[in-house]
Amino acid sequence: MNTTTIPQRFENICRTYPDLVAVKSGDQAVTYAELNARSNQVARMILKACGDRDCTVALLLKPGVALATGVMACLKATKMFVPLDPNNPPERQEFILEDAGSALVLSEGFGFSSPRAAVMDIDAPAPNLPVANLHREPRRDDRAFLLYTSGSTGSPKGVINLHRGIVARIADYNRFDVGPGDRLTALGPGGMNLFRALLTGATLVSLNLREVGVDHLADWLRAERITIYHSVPTVFRQFVSTLEGPQTFPDLRIVNLTGETLLSKDVAAFRRHFPASCVLVNGLGTTETGTFCEMRIDRETLIEGGIVPVGYAVEGLHVLLLDEKDGLIDDLQTGEIAVRGADISPGYWNRPESTADRFTDDPKRPGHCIYRTGDLGRFRRDGALLHLGRKDLQVKILGYRVEVGEIESAFLGHPAVRQAAVVGRRGEDGEDTRLAAYVARTPSARISSQDLKAFLRRRLPEYMLPVSITFVPDLPQTPNGKIDYTALPSVESAVAPGSDPAGAPRNETEAKLANIWRDVLRVEQVDVNENFFNLGGNSILAMRVMSRVHKDFRVEYPISAIFKYPTVATLAEFIAAARSALRPRATRGEGPRTGPR
Repeated sequence: MNTTTIPQRFENICRTYPDLVAVKSGDQAVTYAELNARSNQVARMILKACGDRDCTVALLLKPGVALATGVMACLKATKMFVPLDPNNPPERQEFILEDAGSALVLSEGFGFSSPRAAVMDIDAPAPNLPVANLHREPRRDDRAFLLYTSGSTGSPKGVINLHRGIVARIADYNRFDVGPGDRLTALGPGGMNLFRALLTGATLVSLNLREVGVDHLADWLRAERITIYHSVPTVFRQFVSTLEGPQTFPDLRIVNLTGETLLSKDVAAFRRHFPASCVLVNGLGTTETGTFCEMRIDRETLIEGGIVPVGYAVEGLHVLLLDEKDGLIDDLQTGEIAVRGADISPGYWNRPESTADRFTDDPKRPGHCIYRTGDLGRFRRDGALLHLGRKDLQVKILGYRVEVGEIESAFLGHPAVRQAAVVGRRGEDGEDTRLAAYVARTPSARISSQDLKAFLRRRLPEYMLPVSITFVPDLPQTPNGKIDYTALPSVESAVAPGSDPAGAPRNETEAKLANIWRDVLRVEQVDVNENFFNLGGNSILAMRVMSRVHKDFRVEYPISAIFKYPTVATLAEFIAAARSALRPRATRGEGPRTGPR
């Protein structure tokens, strides 16, 4: 399709496949014709609220049908949209609204209000509004949306995405031959998978893993006949830990893992549990460029070492390795990964200095830009790229890009904190990275790690909360007075506060639960009365606990239970009650059976 904007391409798909299901979430499903009609109505609602002025619309919507409707409605109304994560604290939401200049928030049942923006319910009836296309055509160089990521200056920054950039990424994605008949997962907010489905004629199938966990994911993949699975490696590891022996996924043809380092053990697990016809795709990308490197792995692909290469540059993009002076690195040497292309992001919203620091025009190719990723890499002899970490202190947590400077700034906002440093610590198994914080208190301050975590929880998204907080007299410094991150003490384990005999397990259930918490949280001791989230727990780690409880105790354990019963003691009572309810009751007047009748 020779179209240049997102609405044009989407409307062509809707005309070609009107009766195919576009989005499915639980029992709710809409066809392309239905999604197009509803998004046209919502677009007219947006225009009625904003008019023709240059208005940015924020989207506070649940993944699935509502989010797909909101995204397409904004783009059809030629408005730039800004996704808001419903799990973010209010202070972060307000900062993004102010920074993006959003005059309108399109929401759905969250009871959200803002002093700086009007709020409109996406489910509001629109009986008199036409369902026909609006024919308000954006230009290919128009801004489509802002996606906010963690910022090194202490606040999030918005990455600008253009219509032509998204369309180019989707055109490149057709290397997988995605189209009608394909069913793609959306296991979180949706992200690019929404466009990968709706601009190709595939079906986006949404599942909120934070609510349901991974224990039934295999059954869900089969029941929904998923053909393309996508997640970060951390979620994939939790998923495959629930599988026993070879599985039957007759429809699955691609497992796409991006956002974090892929390990050789992940490839082994893929080969152990998935059919030979299925292909594993490892990739490396950024919000600014999209996926720019990719490696396809089948049964014959040789994997050497513990880390899997991210592969080769995708069509339309060129990968460079640069030294500190922007010079090209010789073959087989380590340098900073840079990406050159015509359709990458033009930069950051209202951040000219940050844009100039990362983006430069390519003097040899007019219309092309070079983006310095801040990642380190090295080419193998066969041309495949190895990702070797960061040149700065940025870390990846569950696929999210985290600038530790933003977390440190949040710490320093507390009057009892004099100094703060945050680093990413990778587990001994080489798997998920967790954040460790070091804090020097002001003189005579009486602040605990629990108090600081509660303070941060009101300001930062969950994935940016440090698992451990270590109090130190002073932070180590380099000769020029900066924090010496290399001299920070290692955190082998975070010992639970109050982990004394009074908090020891009192029965077999509590002992088993304490062992699960020690394994998941990487702590040495667990007080049965200590809150899971005060020990560094989060919703992703809660999914691991849920899976272990389901496996070890054979009870159905919704993820919401750990929020209602956040200590070993209260969770043990929940499990005891659940198991008691499952026991068959003897018929009245009938004694215990001693053998077959």
